[in-house]
Amino acid sequence: VYIPSRVALILQNVDPPN
Repeated sequence: VYIPSRVALILQNVDPPN
């Protein structure tokens, strides 16, 4: 399964750096 860098960035963005 190929995971595009954009998807990885989105997944990281979903996690709030609170």
